[in-house]
Amino acid sequence: MRPRADGMLIFDDDMSRLTDMMLNAGGVRNTYISGSHRTWIRKIGDESLREGMENLSDRQITMIEALVFDGKSPLDVRKEMGISAKEIRAEVRRIRRILLDAM
Repeated sequence: MRPRADGMLIFDDDMSRLTDMMLNAGGVRNTYISGSHRTWIRKIGDESLREGMENLSDRQITMIEALVFDGKSPLDVRKEMGISAKEIRAEVRRIRRILLDAM
């Protein structure tokens, strides 16, 4: 992940691959949209990725939901969560490390 000139984040290939795995699992997006609290995680088909998700903090999962499912930008997330762009980048790096280590 690297920042663009306007402060937006560019995800590296690993993070993009993880996002694709979450979104392409049958029913994950629909379960999230239906409003079932965090039950979408159980729909992730890849067991290792699912277990990695279960090791994330509520804050990290909220960030994933906002960025991946709600289509919010890192700038939106920064404003909503009251954190800096630097904190978002650091948190996304931690998320990536946790998920890749689980796989």
